Amino acid sequence: SLIDSLRPYYPASNRAAMLRDISIDLQRTQKNKISIKYISDTGLQQAEVPTYEIEELQMYYWHKVNVNEKSYKLLDANIGYVTLANIMKKDIPEIKTTFKNTRGIVIDIRNYPYSSAISLASYFVNEATSFVKFTIGNPNNPGEFIFLEGQKIKSDNVDYKGKLVILVNENSQSASETIAMAFKATKNAIIIGSTTAGANGDISHIPLPGDLKTAISGIGMYYPNGKETQRVGIIPDIVVKPTIKGIKNGKDEVLERAIKIINQQ
Repeated sequence: SLIDSLRPYYPASNRAAMLRDISIDLQRTQKNKISIKYISDTGLQQAEVPTYEIEELQMYYWHKVNVNEKSYKLLDANIGYVTLANIMKKDIPEIKTTFKNTRGIVIDIRNYPYSSAISLASYFVNEATSFVKFTIGNPNNPGEFIFLEGQKIKSDNVDYKGKLVILVNENSQSASETIAMAFKATKNAIIIGSTTAGANGDISHIPLPGDLKTAISGIGMYYPNGKETQRVGIIPDIVVKPTIKGIKNGKDEVLERAIKIINQQ
């Protein structure tokens, strides 16, 4: 009932993005404490809990990451892991060298990339590869849209033998989704997680009366075969969502599944 009552006030390209945004706001308040009822292993409980300014919470925010931490590391069983949340351009050559002989590489795009990482996809193709095309409006003939081919992934001519697993969820939006499309076009790539926000494409800002503003995706984004991504999102090859049990136990079940997939090869 809360979702139904709030739905008209949350602009979102798809249901995944709408639920993401509503969930952040469900317990907003001007009070210093709120009383909540919750279900635990021992049944229904009630507690009074303090509230915090949103800036104090370790929640998802674009670009608000610790850039002093490395964006990549080697996991057990010789598996490489890369997060785009704090990736820098200088990391990409190091990643390609460090993970050359790994059994597989996990690329975590459940975030917004700190810098463009499309050039990392060149590590996984043997020839120039298309991954996107888009439409733009013709200002001389309003209502007409023209298809244009997007950039191609250039090849590093490295015959990487391992699997590539890409992690996505509702926090994957805009540039994150376009980068996921690029990795999806490479060989041996599998996308796992849950549907992304369905809102990639350049941002067009629209000023409104009353000092208000809004924005839309300014160009249409498509796979090379013409399949849409906007209002749809990147659909995982394998759907994996966190569970209450996994969260309580501090597990990253999506990453765990990625590791299992690589170990099964």
